Amino acid sequence: ADTDAPQVKAIALYQALLSFHEGAAASTAFLHVDLERLAFGYRDAAGEEKAARYKAALRRFAAAAARHELSSLALHALAQVLYAEDALVDAHRTASEGRNRFPESPGGKLCGNLIGAIERKSLGADVERVWTAPFPKIEVYYRNLARVHFRVVRQDWTASLEQGRFQGRRYGGRVNPDELAAILAAPPVLAWSADVPPTTAFREHVEEI
Repeated sequence: ADTDAPQVKAIALYQALLSFHEGAAASTAFLHVDLERLAFGYRDAAGEEKAARYKAALRRFAAAAARHELSSLALHALAQVLYAEDALVDAHRTASEGRNRFPESPGGKLCGNLIGAIERKSLGADVERVWTAPFPKIEVYYRNLARVHFRVVRQDWTASLEQGRFQGRRYGGRVNPDELAAILAAPPVLAWSADVPPTTAFREHVEEI
């Protein structure tokens, strides 16, 4: 009811732009304004149904403009919403469709970037700080990997303690770059690798080794 509200004025501007380009409804200008209108509505709307309605509108747009490169941009917007909802398989499938339609378009390249983020490999590990028999297992958390590699490096505890390397991180903390470089350059006293179950749906998995 508030005709002076910024949102109402913005809607009127989008309506005017769409009317201006209405004679060429399949033109880049018309489609771009329409896509921007949908994005504006999603940002400013409220309510539980706004994401579902936005996704449905993007699907209609991508289907109607399938022969235009802006359909890839619409599919990227749809894949982003799915990614934010943690629907990674659907986001990957949607982004792949957008990339395949027009690989060299801005939307196609954005879809490629999102695919890279979904397929990115990650690895981390947690181990006990003090080991004694029965020896504990190493807890590995990973994503998009099938094999992990380990290297055990000998370190002089007394010398490191005297040099202050462990101050402030006796119970955890990060290794500084100089320490890390020294560790990586040192010959391992033990090295091995292990297969891990493949991750499904691009999600992180935890395995004990």
